[in-house]
Amino acid sequence: KKEMAKQIPEEVIEFIKYLSNSLEQQKQDVQKELIYLYDHRFNELTSKYFTEGKSWPAYEELKESNVFSDVKYVRKDGEEIFKALYNEIRIRHIYAKHQSDVTVHLAKESYENYHTLFSLLTEYEKYEKQIKLPKQWIWNIIDEYIYQFSNFCKYRSQPKFKKDDEVEILQKQGNDIWNAVAVMRQLHSLVEVSQIRQKLNENKEVNLYDIMNCIGYFSMIGLLRINVLFGDFYSGLQAVSCLDLFDKAVLKTRITASVVTLFFYTSFSYVMLRRYYDAVKCLQIILNHILKTKQPYSKSYQTDNVSKITDQMYALLAITVSLCSCRLDESVHMALREKYSKEITQMQRGEESVYDELFRFAQPKSVTPNASLVYGKNVKKNIPQNNLSKVFKREIKQSQEYLPAIRTFLRLYTSITLEKLGNFIDCNDVDLVRGYLLRLKHKTIQLQFSKNHRTFHQPLTHDFPSSMTDVDYHLINDMVNIADSTHTRHYADCFIKNTEALNEILGSIE
Repeated sequence: KKEMAKQIPEEVIEFIKYLSNSLEQQKQDVQKELIYLYDHRFNELTSKYFTEGKSWPAYEELKESNVFSDVKYVRKDGEEIFKALYNEIRIRHIYAKHQSDVTVHLAKESYENYHTLFSLLTEYEKYEKQIKLPKQWIWNIIDEYIYQFSNFCKYRSQPKFKKDDEVEILQKQGNDIWNAVAVMRQLHSLVEVSQIRQKLNENKEVNLYDIMNCIGYFSMIGLLRINVLFGDFYSGLQAVSCLDLFDKAVLKTRITASVVTLFFYTSFSYVMLRRYYDAVKCLQIILNHILKTKQPYSKSYQTDNVSKITDQMYALLAITVSLCSCRLDESVHMALREKYSKEITQMQRGEESVYDELFRFAQPKSVTPNASLVYGKNVKKNIPQNNLSKVFKREIKQSQEYLPAIRTFLRLYTSITLEKLGNFIDCNDVDLVRGYLLRLKHKTIQLQFSKNHRTFHQPLTHDFPSSMTDVDYHLINDMVNIADSTHTRHYADCFIKNTEALNEILGSIE
């Protein structure tokens, strides 16, 4: 045991003891200690001792080395809680830094550890007033839980890269390790136990320093994300239906990674449901927030993740503004033009390949939840992404075929015959031209969010239809009658809005 203890650096032993003791303390400022230990000291020791294939020691090794000999647990299950939390950050480090060491055995261990951890954390009556985990740590637990699930789904769908013993385990226990139904049920359970939806329906803001509120809130975002990964965008929006994303209160969680994840997956759902206007609004809110609060989010792995998602959101915004012309905030508009000025021009000319390229970059990596598909020999890589891309390409093709030209010609007339319009677009079939006009009408009507039409019993998925074009028309036999639907801008509203914003700034300075 002494020899084993010598192999573990003294600084690491002291850190583990300090972390274990901090979790047992009931002091008011214990969260500050935990934030320092978790978000700073852990990363420092990782960079110093656990690089180049080295991982943190297993809990059993620490116990055999008598690391916990002088640790006194206040709670009855204090040791179990610390063990589950320590194993969570240890395995997360392996997934982040030593991907080649991830095996089906480690995936199974991690899956079981997460469910043990969730079970311990949600025993509200015993631990709610005692466990004081920082919000950042709770978010990372939920985020990593979903990441490891999606990682295992991809691993399971690549049979040629598995060893014989791993294939045997998957064939016998494949449905019990990171099972999609069990993962979804676990997240739903966390939301229900926390009663977060009821609390949000009563108040728009909840106290996220309460551990159960925090777990429930982040689990809702987790459900949004996992539904989007499955391609169920409607259910994804329903998962966060009690959140008003167009209210600035949503941005006050102070966990940037969670806010970015919420807005990114919501925006992507809007794009796939052909609600481009709402997607633009969501993307503009979060990108404007990021530009105004440019600062290090954390020294953890989340920094790179937030940066990557931000780049994806700019690509998604470039696509949506090309499909739905909207006025952007000046700072967001400048940042977008700096990144994708050329691509936006190409998309506005109707180049489908540019749409496809940006969409493939912006889309999250989808997974298939069906374990029964993974043991055949003819499994293609990234099938969900390819299918999603094909759906979007078909939508773009329908939107770009003749429709931009028809819209341009309609702006020039107050009435025009189908035959004459067909001559303009080189189409001699009157019935086909009529079909294009109906398609244009369909493509330019989208569901749109409105506070006047929304209640908490009408989620984000049940908003009202609105026309997203500056030209309106109707058909009478073979005659197209066009009505100009351009609205005159009311400058008084803009002036009052900016005056109020200026007064708020002056008030905060005083």
